[in-house]
Amino acid sequence: MSHVEQRSTKLGLAESRLKSRQNVEEIILKPRKVAPVAVKDKAFGIRLDVETYDALEAIAKRDDRSIGYVVREACREYIAKAKGGKS
Repeated sequence: MSHVEQRSTKLGLAESRLKSRQNVEEIILKPRKVAPVAVKDKAFGIRLDVETYDALEAIAKRDDRSIGYVVREACREYIAKAKGGKS
């Protein structure tokens, strides 16, 4: 590889890293609407198939919400429906 090709490759890598960094900064610094979490809330993890996760992620992005918010709202709706519409 010639000196010019090496320099071009290095510049390409640097440019790629800069774009990646800008994307990360954009994701981290972008303010989101997040519901307040009560002190007595409990946390747990779930395993989802890729299609379900992708659908939740798309809804969250569309509504400018977190995935956790979307899941909590879905749980509330499911519980209300299971109770016969009573909340």
